[in-house]
Amino acid sequence: MHSIMIEDYIVQGESKTLEFKENFHAKAKILAITIAFSNTSGGRIIIGIQDKTKHVIGVDNPHKIGEAIANMLHDTVEPRIIPNIEIIPFRNTHLVVIEVYPSSMRPHFERGKGKDLSTYIRIGSTTRRADQELISIIERSVLVSSFDEELCPGTQFDNLDFEYAKELFSSYRSLAQKDLVSLGICRKEREKVTPTVGGILLFSPQRLEFFPDAWIQIGCFGGTDKSEIVATYRLTSYPAQAIDECLNIMKNNMRVGLKIKNIQHEEVWEIPKIALRESIINVVVHTDYSLRGAPIRVSIFTDRIEIENSALLQWGLTINDIKSGVSKLRNQVIGRVFHELGIIEQWGSGIMRMISVCLEYGLPEPIFEEIGARIRITFFKQKTAKMTLDPIDREIIDFIKINEAAATQEIVILTNRSRRSIINRLSRLVDAGLLIEIALSTNDPRKKYKIA
Repeated sequence: MHSIMIEDYIVQGESKTLEFKENFHAKAKILAITIAFSNTSGGRIIIGIQDKTKHVIGVDNPHKIGEAIANMLHDTVEPRIIPNIEIIPFRNTHLVVIEVYPSSMRPHFERGKGKDLSTYIRIGSTTRRADQELISIIERSVLVSSFDEELCPGTQFDNLDFEYAKELFSSYRSLAQKDLVSLGICRKEREKVTPTVGGILLFSPQRLEFFPDAWIQIGCFGGTDKSEIVATYRLTSYPAQAIDECLNIMKNNMRVGLKIKNIQHEEVWEIPKIALRESIINVVVHTDYSLRGAPIRVSIFTDRIEIENSALLQWGLTINDIKSGVSKLRNQVIGRVFHELGIIEQWGSGIMRMISVCLEYGLPEPIFEEIGARIRITFFKQKTAKMTLDPIDREIIDFIKINEAAATQEIVILTNRSRRSIINRLSRLVDAGLLIEIALSTNDPRKKYKIA
């Protein structure tokens, strides 16, 4: 790692896998973050950067700090964590970078406090202590099988609606009872055939008795918050059926136009139907049904639709990973059945399809967030109002793209404009989210600008 990479991290900002610390005084927080990174997707802690301003202030005695970190982790964490600790020169100072890798020995915790009190996880850009339910999820994450492949205690074959399953598969193939085992809907042990968790979730009329939160709640609101409730819906149908029911309710609560294409009428939804369908399929397939407390929720506002489900990101993944098409199937049985039914067409393509179709519509890119032990997707109805760039703005942005970074004086020379006017212009581009500052302080004379 070198100073150019540090600038890239500053541009990214704090995230699930990146944390800035001004100094080593907050040892307890650095310890908790290191444990959290190890228990989730890994990450880097950079010591010597202010987390609010992102100014690089550096550290004194970096080698002493690096040694203290290594000793702290060795003496405190169980099972042992061995991160990569680097001293990085940056201009006239140094930074300490702790690189933590996702661990196959999770959960990690503080030896003196014990697992229940000091197992930390990373959710978004925050670190939080895991409760017993989340600790169980961490422990299960190192197993090969998924939760929905486990046998569902207290159930038997008669708990499944085999006639419904046969009808659902009838357009694709004839379904025999033995096929339920190959699909993972049941498991045969000795002579007994017992439903799996996935089988109960997909095909049991009694599934809400075993999983009370395995349903979809829809709320329609008369504004941009939840103060005015227009209508509520509770969808308790089988999952494959509930997906279509959910789409119909969303359609009935948004503007839908008609476009004539090749003499045929094509519906044009306020938010693309394909994006909403992919999102509902995604949350059904990727909900962590071992978590209790809330169903899948769809909130329809005048300006947006929010869809959220109970789950943590799969271990080793970040929001940027899933937006890039990287996928780990949480529920193998549900995914396998949906794939056979043609509900899922291609693994890992759903999120990318959501993003691309929204951009094609001229809508903002959907926002993906980890909020507590839930994941939320937000779709916006208002088309993007693009910032108007004049020729000088475009010249500045093109120059920075070519050179990767540029100082104020370089841009003054490039544009032949006064320093004050260029500072104001750069400030406007920063406020618009097009550029970002790399600086040691607000008045750093060597401040540089990079593309955000």
